Amino acid sequence: MTLKFHLIFFGAVFSGWACCLYLYYSRRSRIKQSERVNNVLFFPVRSGSRDALGTCQKESNVYYLFDVISKATKSIDAAVFAITAREFSKILINAHRRGVVVRILTDNEQQGLSGSQIQQLRRAGIQVRHNSSFYLHHKFVVVDRKCLVTGSLNWTNQALHGNNENVIVSTADDLVQPFDNEFEYLWELYDPLKV
Repeated sequence: MTLKFHLIFFGAVFSGWACCLYLYYSRRSRIKQSERVNNVLFFPVRSGSRDALGTCQKESNVYYLFDVISKATKSIDAAVFAITAREFSKILINAHRRGVVVRILTDNEQQGLSGSQIQQLRRAGIQVRHNSSFYLHHKFVVVDRKCLVTGSLNWTNQALHGNNENVIVSTADDLVQPFDNEFEYLWELYDPLKV
């Protein structure tokens, strides 16, 4: 066999492999792009408003928000000023019972608020820490260290159904990571053994 034949043969084989690898990685990249989530939610949902598909949004933002948090498989790290909506505590307790690590940071003064769900969460075995001075005014949750839920929304019925609030849900790593880092920083800062 000639050198020319070998060059053509191995060139074709290499080109075939290169083409396969290109198709594999470009398809994988497209799949990852389509799995990315960047949604903006407003509360309360206006009666009769519709989403991009034309579906009535009467309560869909509330259900979507609950669904994002409920889908946690590994961890839920929430830094929330106030938690009085029972729906949120049910989601957190159910996740904890499924083996999801649930950690809550909240404001010291707000945990004594009428209707606060903090004691129910503690009784269920969920780890809760609170600040010692100033307000812990954050309103964010990191789900499975991959999904960020943040905005003006406290976890209260008033915020869900009355106030004008906003929430952003994102899986963009450049947004998720700083919030994950902030949670870890505050979790260590408010460790009761160090305070």
